[in-house]
Amino acid sequence: MLKRLHSSRGHIVLHRDIKSSNILLDTYWNTKISNFGLSSIIPASKEFSFHVSSPVGTFGYFDPRDAETGVLTKQVDVYSFGVVLFKVLCGRLCTGNYKDDYPLISKLAQSYWNEEKRIHTILLDCLQDQISPTSLSKFLSIAYKCLEITINVLQYPIS
Repeated sequence: MLKRLHSSRGHIVLHRDIKSSNILLDTYWNTKISNFGLSSIIPASKEFSFHVSSPVGTFGYFDPRDAETGVLTKQVDVYSFGVVLFKVLCGRLCTGNYKDDYPLISKLAQSYWNEEKRIHTILLDCLQDQISPTSLSKFLSIAYKCLEITINVLQYPIS
């Protein structure tokens, strides 16, 4: 889904608002992305390509590093997709209430993995009972890789 946007000929489309309500499924369960109102198009003709911009998107889905650096790369969409994956795994909204220790699901997931090593305690019980451990492990691996991608323009080839 994202690969198609990020590997167009001549340009790269950065959606900048990947979230569960913008990912649609057709009758054959094929994914479609909607709502390109915040998207940016950057040229893919350079070995390294980035765009300086102010952060946009839905709070809880956009990469906080984007707000810090102002550098827009494909990683902003990948990070947002990781948030969507954790929403599915945990059955929670991407933002909690102000009383939560971790108001963002991305920070909750990172904390439970990095610090406490007990990610299974925040996963939906029904998923743990219905998904094979191998599949769950692969799903978690992909979701974490989406959140852990670091924005480093000098090491970011567009291919």
